[in-house]
Amino acid sequence: MELFAGEVFDGKRLAPGFAALENGILEVHPGETEDKPDRSGVLIIPPPINMHTHVGDAFIAERGIELPRDIMELVAPPHGLKHRLLAEAGDDEVTNGIEKCIGLMENRGTAAFCDFREGGRKGAALLLDAASGFSTAPFVLGRPAGTNYDVCELEGILKIADGIGISSMSDWDYDELQKVADHAKRSGKLFALHASERVREDIDLILALMPDFLVHMAKGTRDDFGKLATAGVPVVVCPRSNEFFGIWTPLCEMLDAGVEVMLGTDNAMLFEPDILAEAAHAMAKWNLSVEEVLYMICARPRKVLNPDAPFQNPVRGANYIVVERNLDTVVVSP
Repeated sequence: MELFAGEVFDGKRLAPGFAALENGILEVHPGETEDKPDRSGVLIIPPPINMHTHVGDAFIAERGIELPRDIMELVAPPHGLKHRLLAEAGDDEVTNGIEKCIGLMENRGTAAFCDFREGGRKGAALLLDAASGFSTAPFVLGRPAGTNYDVCELEGILKIADGIGISSMSDWDYDELQKVADHAKRSGKLFALHASERVREDIDLILALMPDFLVHMAKGTRDDFGKLATAGVPVVVCPRSNEFFGIWTPLCEMLDAGVEVMLGTDNAMLFEPDILAEAAHAMAKWNLSVEEVLYMICARPRKVLNPDAPFQNPVRGANYIVVERNLDTVVVSP
C-alpha cells in the first residue's frame, strides 16, 4: 500500500487529507494519517475536465509545418489553413492524431474533454470511434458542414453527439443560427459557440441564443462580462492558444465581474491537450490560487456537463487522482 498526504479538493476548497493506493484502488480520507506517507504535500483532486479542444486537427502538428499566427489565416472557416488540411487529410491520419491526444489526456488523469468537432456527423462519429478504447471520455459538440440550418443534418449529428459547437456567430446568418440553437435545445443537447475571440460581437444577440457556455470572449467588455454573470453563462478561456495569436485573455476582468470561468486547451495542432499544463500556466500568469484553477478544471465543468445525466459518453474513470501542488506531475491517475 502507498500513502499520499496533502490536501483534498472537494469541489470548493482544499482541506487536509490523505489517500491510500492498494491494488490499483485509491481510497481518499479527510484529516491527517497516523502512518508515515510515501509522499507528502500533494493534491488529491477529482480528475480534471478539458472544456475546449479541437483534437481533430492534431495530425497537423505531426506534419511539422510552420503555422501562421494570424487567426483568420489559420483557423477561420471555411478557407483557413486548418480547414483546408482537414479537407484533404485521410480518416486514418486524423484518427491517429486524435488517439494520440486522448492517450495523452488519459495519462495525465483527464476525466473528459469537450470537443468542438468539425465535419458534421462523419466528424463526430470518427471522434467517438477513436475514443472508444480509452477511459477519458469525449463530450462531442458537432458542427454542421455549412452555415445554413439543415434539419436532417442536425438530426444526424445530434443522434450521436452531445450537442452543437459553432465556430462563431459572425460566420452565420443570425436567423439560421437561431434555428440551430433552438433545435439543439429542443433535443436536450448542449449548444455552445466561440464568441468575441478576434473582434467583439453583440453580447445580447449571443445571449439570445441561450448558449450553455461560450469560448474565449477575449474581446469582451466589462459590460459584456456583467451580462454573462447575470445570465449565468460560463466562459471557457484558452490562454495559451490566445497568446499564440497575440490575443490577450481578460481572465481577471471576467472573474471580477462574477463570470464562471473554465479552462480549455483549444487546437491540438498548437498545444497538447494537457489541461493541467493550461491550469499551471493560468495560475502563474494571473497569480491565481490553486483552489481557483482547480475549480475551473474540476468543479465547474462537472456542473456544466452534468456527468450524472444520460450523455452519449458519461465520464469514466477514477474519482480522484494525485498530483504535485504545482500541477506539473501526476503521481497517481486511473
